[in-house]
Amino acid sequence: MKKFYQTIRKCWHLIKINALNSWQEDTAHFWNNWGNIISTLSYTMVHILFWYILLNQFHTIAGYSLNEILLFFLFGQIFFYLSYMFTKPSIQIFINDARKGNLDFILLRPVPSLFYVSFRKIPIVMVFRELSVNTLPYIFFINWSSLHLKLFNVLIGMVMLAIGLVIWHCFMFVLAFLVFWFGESKHMFYMGEHFFDTKNPYESFPKQIRWFLIFIVPSLLIFALPVSVALGKINYQNIIYSLFVVSVFIWLKNWVWHQGLKRYTSAS
Repeated sequence: MKKFYQTIRKCWHLIKINALNSWQEDTAHFWNNWGNIISTLSYTMVHILFWYILLNQFHTIAGYSLNEILLFFLFGQIFFYLSYMFTKPSIQIFINDARKGNLDFILLRPVPSLFYVSFRKIPIVMVFRELSVNTLPYIFFINWSSLHLKLFNVLIGMVMLAIGLVIWHCFMFVLAFLVFWFGESKHMFYMGEHFFDTKNPYESFPKQIRWFLIFIVPSLLIFALPVSVALGKINYQNIIYSLFVVSVFIWLKNWVWHQGLKRYTSAS
């Protein structure tokens, strides 16, 4: 038990150090930060305007009204920035380290190596700066009273969104760990990003495809299914799918990591 608590302390200490280092990098360039804010806000406003024009003509898409579509993309933006913060920068650093042999220095350190690799860089300031700029317009333009949301469904939807973040994190790291076998996995990681880039409501997919996008490439579990649950369009018991899939991918991430290390250390 004592060893377990020591591991937890090390992991928390690593998160604090990595977050602080990322904060110093993200706040170093004042005008670049303002440029990011302006470009992000401009993109968001154009995106909202597009859906206002489109749904003014068609009224609903896949059974989603304008306000439901805006809520869908609000969930999507939350997922995008949080998934970026906890996954993409660390994967990019890991792939370069594995290719160049710098991973040796991490494996020799007295820290949980998989945890360190998974959260090597956490750009918390950049993410929350752009997340707030990106989500506030959606929050402002949504007519919340027309959605008739139930608190319980919304809470379950948010829990499923958090589970979706873990699923995406594990899936992408599994693709990144293929560098141990092929010497490069950057494009496999990019391919995985495209697989998960499903910017369509859950109800817009045929039933046969839904099962594939839940259990094989679980992109619908990211935010499409959580939004449907939050809106009360489908039963909240679908959280069982998320719990099952996340358990499989957590195990798979650890298994592929250890198999990859055997190959890496034997060749190093």
